[in-house]
Order: sequence, then C-alpha cells, then structure tokens
Amino acid sequence: MGSRGAMLESGGFRTPAGWHTESFIQGVKVLLPNKSGRSRNLPQASNTPGTKYLLLNPDKTFRALRIFGKNRLAEMDIDYHKIDGKMQLHKHLYNAKGERQKEHLLLSKEELKKYRPYLKGVPLP
Repeated sequence: MGSRGAMLESGGFRTPAGWHTESFIQGVKVLLPNKSGRSRNLPQASNTPGTKYLLLNPDKTFRALRIFGKNRLAEMDIDYHKIDGKMQLHKHLYNAKGERQKEHLLLSKEELKKYRPYLKGVPLP
C-alpha cells in the first residue's frame, strides 16, 4: 500500500486508492477509508505478502483485523460485532480463491494471546 492508501498494480492486483494509514499498532497498519461514508470493509488484497490491516471503530476500539498470506490474498479475518444480538469475537477463514467463509469460528487460546494487543475494547476471558 502506498503512502496515501493507494495500492500499486503489481502481481495482478489493482485496488482503488480508497484507504489511508491512520496509525500503527505494534507494526500493523490501522486503516481508514479516504472518503467518509465509504464502506468500512478492509481491502481484499495487499501488495505486501503476510501483512495485517486493522480497522477500528470511531471510538478507537477494535472492529476487525485482516491477515494476508504469502499470495497477498486475505487468509483470515478476526471480527467483533453483534451475532444474534450479542457482541462476539470470532474469525472467518478464506478459501484458496480468496473467498471469505460464512462460518463464525471461535479463536483458540493461542490466537487470543497472539492477537490480544489489537483487541482494544474487547472483553477477553
């Protein structure tokens, strides 16, 4: 991702310049959409293999973390939002084609420990 949130055309990926880096949390970019009212879904691809992007709520609490693989496509999302009326921390995996799976999976103890620094505002066990 470029300094203004643009992604360069490389490796077959071309993504509109819809994001900018607001800050960093332990080396992970916190992204914001360039235009207010724009969808707050994180980019599906990254120019940097193995990177992570973080999305925060307006009050700076955790909303989502997207983790990219070596192929620069999303591999996993960690989300915190309402499911059946209750706030729930969960993850979604992506298949080899870069398609997000609908199943809500719980994070393992190891994942909770690994990703804890990004989960501001999320009540953890």
